[in-house]
Amino acid sequence: MVKKIKKISDLSFNLRMPSKEIPFKSDITELIKNLKDCMIHYKPAGLAAPQIGYHKRIFIAFDTIYINPEITKKEEPIEYEEKCLSCLGKVRTVPRYNKISIRYFDENWEQKTKDVSGWEAVVLQHENDHLDGILIIDYSKS
Repeated sequence: MVKKIKKISDLSFNLRMPSKEIPFKSDITELIKNLKDCMIHYKPAGLAAPQIGYHKRIFIAFDTIYINPEITKKEEPIEYEEKCLSCLGKVRTVPRYNKISIRYFDENWEQKTKDVSGWEAVVLQHENDHLDGILIIDYSKS
């Protein structure tokens, strides 16, 4: 089922609330299906659970599910111009890192660590921000 994207203007859901960690091996099949369906429908680079109404630490990006992600290393500070489905019409220059390491569980609850750079690193940082209740409008005014 395609869920409606939560917007910053939606007072019925607080996008700024930090998400809760998902207990190990919880059944989140329906949540993962909802994330995947929304990715197909909206076609974003990534999508975090809070954007579809769940305060859970999970997002999807580049066809990968990231459960309870943690960015463990950041290198090469950069700035990146970003947009967001939850902040339509807003573009912000956001401080990011060109290279990151991220530790997470995949949808089979296998722990993974991935080193990424460039656009992929930016997207993962953006989605991870959503899990912490941070939006692009919380950054610069550009």
